[in-house]
Amino acid sequence: MTVPWLPRPFPEEEQDSLESLSTAAHSVVMMRHGESLFNKHNVFTGWCDVPLTENGRKEATHAGRILASHGLEFDVVFCSVLQRSAITAQLALEACGQSWVDVRPRWELNERHYGALQGLSKDETVEKEGLEAVREWRSAYHSRPPPMTDDHPHWPMIASDRRYAPLLNGGGISSSSSFSSSSSSSSSSSFSSE
Repeated sequence: MTVPWLPRPFPEEEQDSLESLSTAAHSVVMMRHGESLFNKHNVFTGWCDVPLTENGRKEATHAGRILASHGLEFDVVFCSVLQRSAITAQLALEACGQSWVDVRPRWELNERHYGALQGLSKDETVEKEGLEAVREWRSAYHSRPPPMTDDHPHWPMIASDRRYAPLLNGGGISSSSSFSSSSSSSSSSSFSSE
């Protein structure tokens, strides 16, 4: 099975560049979380804090073993505040023998906010809205999904989550995001705790 977010075996000519990571003065390694429950069911996830599947936990452990096999040592790990990211980081660090490394969750590293699409089936959304609209929302750099309103079933989960209290107290949580914007500097509508 091919999993797009896990490291792949490199062709022989690229092995030297991968091995040089372990001897570089500084390196940045980026890794996507393992399969989540919503990934498994092809649902827009966004900021919904869904768990990893058993397969996702295995993927995280496997990724950690790959990191260890290349001799990579970490000083600090940054991840989102979503459990799929934090647990992937913990499992990967444990698998590469570095469970003691400082892990720093940050909401700014959350997956993009899918707004009103969050929790919806991707297939059903394509049927309802059309493939081009969904592609635009998912991939276009400046495009935002339809905004989440305070009557969305996931809004109370986000608005009452203490991880986002600074956002609520600081003026609001973004109702959706594009790749070109961040939640803290968004000019689109946002919701306050009022």
